[in-house]
Amino acid sequence: MRRAGRKANDMTPSFKVFPGLLDPAELKRVRTRLRIHFNRVGYFPKQSGIPLGRDALVYLFTSVFRLEIVASLELGRNCPISHTHSSYRCQPPTKFRSLAPHQDSAALKGTEGLTFWVPLSPINRLRPTIAFHDKRPGTVLPHIQDDAQYAVLADPRVALTPLYGLAIGDVVMLYHDTIHATHIPRTAVFYRESLDLRAIPQ
Repeated sequence: MRRAGRKANDMTPSFKVFPGLLDPAELKRVRTRLRIHFNRVGYFPKQSGIPLGRDALVYLFTSVFRLEIVASLELGRNCPISHTHSSYRCQPPTKFRSLAPHQDSAALKGTEGLTFWVPLSPINRLRPTIAFHDKRPGTVLPHIQDDAQYAVLADPRVALTPLYGLAIGDVVMLYHDTIHATHIPRTAVFYRESLDLRAIPQ
């Protein structure tokens, strides 16, 4: 883990992977609850950033506790997971509702903090994954709204590297200025479920 309070620069990694940080059994239980709930209200399956709400975070109690410790150590201050800024996503193995390159800081109106990307499915070349630019800009770049009203980079011409080989329980931590996007492998045939858990400093 990097030292708390380290500032972004060209040499700062744009994300960090924590293998096996969370309990897979807890995540699978939450995944089942979310599937049942969103099927009932007609949202499943699609990539739509469905807000989690307080109830889902209660079911994720152990996971949230661990992530808040990581976030507080990383940023050097108290960083609770925000239920209003956290969401559940289900990405089909197609470009439908896939997210173009963007920074979370644009959608969050510059809110400082961290996003923990938590896959609820194994991440391999049979499922969509997440891709990153390897350097942090250290600022919010110009964004526009796409057809689905998501904030995406005005100039999407940026090199991104997809991330593979993640198991349920692994966590990817990214900064809110990190440029990232959905990546759909040509071999993808399965949906990918994931959580975006956002830690906002107090």
